[in-house]
Amino acid sequence: MRQLLVIFTLFAVGYGLYYYVDYHKTRAPSPVVFDVADAPSLGEGPLCLVTFQDFLCPGCQHFHEKVYPRLKKRYILTGKVRYQVVPLAFLPGSREIAHAALAVHEVKPSSFFAYIDLLYANRGTYRGKTVEELLQEAGRIPDLSLPALQQAAISLDSRAILTRNFATAELAMQNRVATPGVFVDGVDISDYSFAEMVQYIDRKLWENRAQ
Repeated sequence: MRQLLVIFTLFAVGYGLYYYVDYHKTRAPSPVVFDVADAPSLGEGPLCLVTFQDFLCPGCQHFHEKVYPRLKKRYILTGKVRYQVVPLAFLPGSREIAHAALAVHEVKPSSFFAYIDLLYANRGTYRGKTVEELLQEAGRIPDLSLPALQQAAISLDSRAILTRNFATAELAMQNRVATPGVFVDGVDISDYSFAEMVQYIDRKLWENRAQ
């Protein structure tokens, strides 16, 4: 029995090493270096999870409502991952929404994620609204001053920010911008299933601890 246990253990270790090497050869892409230091962020951790989002994108809505809450519970709130959202605005009507979101971030960064909760929950009705109407909606969030939001919206050069964000997305995605773009420490995992995302993030956390 002991001999069988030893054989099984050696097999499991060998298979794990084979899978690890095979994964890095065939599955894991190379990291890309890009700067999103000023992007809205949530949490702190040894890994940085970056998402490029257009707030009228149905795929981004799915990610925010179905995937992000699970990642938030597992990694962000537990201090394992820093989460950042880089707003984009290339879909018709999304520039006004991105402008309002950036104004919220300018006034109170901690309310940014509560605001995009509202944006995605009302994505269908927010299309076509003016910036003023969008700011009125933001004013529903506790401790957000509507006059301060309106002043931020006037002074904010969102066009420059969004242009820079799009250029960063082009760099990260090698000129094929698609949303949501999901990156962990510069590695594109946009096409991964949730299970594969978890597997990749857990592996990176393990690698960091082993160093």
